[in-house]
Amino acid sequence: MTGTRHARFKRALFEEVCARLRRDPTLVENGRRYMERFMAPDPRMQRYYALWREVIELPVDEICDRLLADTPEGEALRDSCPVFTVLPHEVRMRLARDGRLDEAV
Repeated sequence: MTGTRHARFKRALFEEVCARLRRDPTLVENGRRYMERFMAPDPRMQRYYALWREVIELPVDEICDRLLADTPEGEALRDSCPVFTVLPHEVRMRLARDGRLDEAV
Protein backbone atom coordinates (compact mmCIF):
# COMPACT_ATOMS: atom_id res chain seq x y z
CA MET A 1 0.00 0.00 0.00
CA THR A 2 1.32 3.43 -0.84
CA GLY A 3 0.81 6.73 0.89
CA THR A 4 1.91 8.29 4.09
CA ARG A 5 2.43 6.32 7.27
CA HIS A 6 -0.66 8.05 8.67
CA ALA A 7 -2.74 7.03 5.65
CA ARG A 8 -1.60 3.40 6.01
CA PHE A 9 -2.37 3.45 9.74
CA LYS A 10 -5.81 4.95 9.07
CA ARG A 11 -6.47 2.25 6.47
CA ALA A 12 -5.44 -0.47 8.96
CA LEU A 13 -7.79 1.02 11.56
CA PHE A 14 -10.73 0.89 9.17
CA GLU A 15 -9.86 -2.65 8.12
CA GLU A 16 -10.06 -3.60 11.80
CA VAL A 17 -13.37 -1.75 12.26
CA CYS A 18 -14.77 -3.58 9.23
CA ALA A 19 -13.58 -6.94 10.55
CA ARG A 20 -15.46 -6.22 13.76
CA LEU A 21 -18.57 -5.07 11.87
CA ARG A 22 -18.55 -8.28 9.85
CA ARG A 23 -18.25 -10.37 13.03
CA ASP A 24 -20.96 -8.37 14.83
CA PRO A 25 -23.36 -6.55 12.45
CA THR A 26 -25.29 -5.18 15.45
CA LEU A 27 -22.46 -2.60 15.75
CA VAL A 28 -24.07 -0.78 12.82
CA GLU A 29 -26.68 0.46 15.28
CA ASN A 30 -23.91 2.25 17.23
CA GLY A 31 -23.06 4.11 14.03
CA ARG A 32 -26.70 5.07 13.48
CA ARG A 33 -27.00 6.45 17.01
CA TYR A 34 -23.75 8.37 16.59
CA MET A 35 -25.00 9.87 13.32
CA GLU A 36 -28.25 11.06 14.86
CA ARG A 37 -26.61 12.46 17.96
CA PHE A 38 -23.54 14.14 16.50
CA MET A 39 -23.79 14.41 12.72
CA ALA A 40 -27.45 15.26 12.09
CA PRO A 41 -27.51 18.47 14.17
CA ASP A 42 -24.14 19.77 12.88
CA PRO A 43 -24.57 21.97 9.80
CA ARG A 44 -20.95 21.30 8.79
CA MET A 45 -21.65 17.55 8.66
CA GLN A 46 -24.76 17.62 6.46
CA ARG A 47 -22.97 16.44 3.31
CA TYR A 48 -21.46 13.51 5.20
CA TYR A 49 -24.65 12.80 7.09
CA ALA A 50 -26.52 12.50 3.77
CA LEU A 51 -23.82 10.21 2.38
CA TRP A 52 -23.82 8.02 5.48
CA ARG A 53 -27.64 7.85 5.65
CA GLU A 54 -27.54 5.99 2.35
CA VAL A 55 -24.52 3.81 3.15
CA ILE A 56 -25.58 2.76 6.64
CA GLU A 57 -28.71 1.08 5.26
CA LEU A 58 -26.66 -1.32 3.15
CA PRO A 59 -25.66 -4.83 4.22
CA VAL A 60 -22.49 -4.86 6.35
CA ASP A 61 -20.30 -6.25 3.57
CA GLU A 62 -21.34 -3.42 1.27
CA ILE A 63 -20.79 -0.82 4.00
CA CYS A 64 -17.27 -2.14 4.43
CA ASP A 65 -16.59 -2.37 0.70
CA ARG A 66 -17.53 1.27 0.25
CA LEU A 67 -15.73 2.39 3.40
CA LEU A 68 -12.49 0.68 2.30
CA ALA A 69 -12.71 1.64 -1.37
CA ASP A 70 -9.79 3.59 -2.81
CA THR A 71 -12.16 6.18 -4.26
CA PRO A 72 -13.12 9.76 -3.43
CA GLU A 73 -16.30 8.38 -1.83
CA GLY A 74 -14.30 5.90 0.25
CA GLU A 75 -12.04 8.70 1.44
CA ALA A 76 -15.07 10.85 2.35
CA LEU A 77 -16.60 7.94 4.25
CA ARG A 78 -13.36 7.32 6.17
CA ASP A 79 -13.01 11.03 6.94
CA SER A 80 -16.53 11.21 8.37
CA CYS A 81 -17.12 7.71 9.70
CA PRO A 82 -19.56 7.40 12.58
CA VAL A 83 -18.29 5.48 15.59
CA PHE A 84 -19.28 1.85 15.25
CA THR A 85 -16.87 0.57 17.87
CA VAL A 86 -13.99 1.91 19.92
CA LEU A 87 -10.78 0.03 19.28
CA PRO A 88 -8.87 -0.77 22.46
CA HIS A 89 -5.50 0.92 22.93
CA GLU A 90 -3.63 -2.37 22.57
CA VAL A 91 -5.28 -3.00 19.18
CA ARG A 92 -4.34 0.48 17.98
CA MET A 93 -0.77 -0.07 19.18
CA ARG A 94 -0.61 -3.45 17.42
CA LEU A 95 -1.77 -1.83 14.19
CA ALA A 96 0.79 0.95 14.60
CA ARG A 97 3.55 -1.68 15.01
CA ASP A 98 2.32 -3.71 12.05
CA GLY A 99 5.14 -4.14 9.56
CA ARG A 100 3.00 -2.82 6.71
CA LEU A 101 3.05 0.60 8.34
CA ASP A 102 6.84 0.75 8.30
CA GLU A 103 7.18 0.14 4.56
CA ALA A 104 8.78 2.87 2.49
CA VAL A 105 6.40 5.35 0.96
